[in-house]
Amino acid sequence: MAIPYNPMWINKGNGKIRLKMIAILEVHVEDSSGNVILDEMKQTEANGFIDLWLPRDDIFNVTITQDGKEKSSEISTFEEDKTCITIMQLG
Repeated sequence: MAIPYNPMWINKGNGKIRLKMIAILEVHVEDSSGNVILDEMKQTEANGFIDLWLPRDDIFNVTITQDGKEKSSEISTFEEDKTCITIMQLG
């Protein structure tokens, strides 16, 4: 099953209107004990990012899937860890 794209119109302030695509992604997150923290469809923002809030001080396996493409990554939420992850690109 193909996951749909939803068009979004944005007024750029100069009278021009540009179409941006918003994707619906399958997001699955498990903590270091294997507990499922999140397993749902999420919609990207117009910039292509999703908001994903995870509990502090743990390591998570995050898998994002769309249209047969899949990307998995280990993300940790300890004090010294980055808060913006940009390495999970589906291509």
